[in-house]
Amino acid sequence: MKIVQGFTFEAAHRLPNVPSTHRCHRMHGHSYRVELTLQG
Repeated sequence: MKIVQGFTFEAAHRLPNVPSTHRCHRMHGHSYRVELTLQG
């Protein structure tokens, strides 16, 4: 038997220690997809 479940989630962050001109200095986000498979 195999069970597969997919999940999506979003996360936001900023990198305060990079120069203020760096594109990651401001808050920005990423989308993720995880697929979990259980087999037994």
